[in-house]
Amino acid sequence: MKPQSERTIASMEPAGRGPAGSRVRIGFDDGSSLELPHELAIGLGWHPGDRVSDREVERARRRGEAVEAREHALRLLEYQARTRSELRHRLERAGYRPPAVRFALHWCAARGFLDDRRFAEAWLASRLTRPEYGSYRLRHELIQRGINPALAQELVEAALPPETELERAVEAARRYWRRKGKAETLSPQEALKLSRYLAGRGFPYATVREAVRQLGGELLPEETP
Repeated sequence: MKPQSERTIASMEPAGRGPAGSRVRIGFDDGSSLELPHELAIGLGWHPGDRVSDREVERARRRGEAVEAREHALRLLEYQARTRSELRHRLERAGYRPPAVRFALHWCAARGFLDDRRFAEAWLASRLTRPEYGSYRLRHELIQRGINPALAQELVEAALPPETELERAVEAARRYWRRKGKAETLSPQEALKLSRYLAGRGFPYATVREAVRQLGGELLPEETP
């Protein structure tokens, strides 16, 4: 078995601040160095003059990165709720390696700081305060934010049953048409224009047809032109 190479700790000094607070820079006799969160560095029990193996140095490096990734994740979550996918992307963009990212995500989830279901429920509740968007659009946006498609479908269906979605579509259509300054009675051409607006907002086709009908427009044909 190849013997473990060792290096001697030449210095330990303050090195500014990182995501986990104060850092310590540990310098070695071969010219290399390692920066660790202060508490971790002190907890290792290392002192100048000690001999440490490359394996010990790498283990300390990984632990330090995991601690800083965790603290970075907590700061991101304090600022704004995020999905697991969003938080992972932010940590990866910050340069943390996969093991540290996995540790941070697991740590936050295990303590209830990261919960995709809770995030999606709160996000939907906020979006549903305005009628502009239908179930297709809401589900698509949740999936884009990293919510599992099956969970997105479940939550949207629970929050937006067909009768509620129809009410929202009618209200969205009324608001749109008032902004356009149009008459109450819709011509076939205007009904088609309105239907395209609602479809673009993520309302299902059957809901669009009924909303336009309720506003007095002509029934749309069975097949989309």
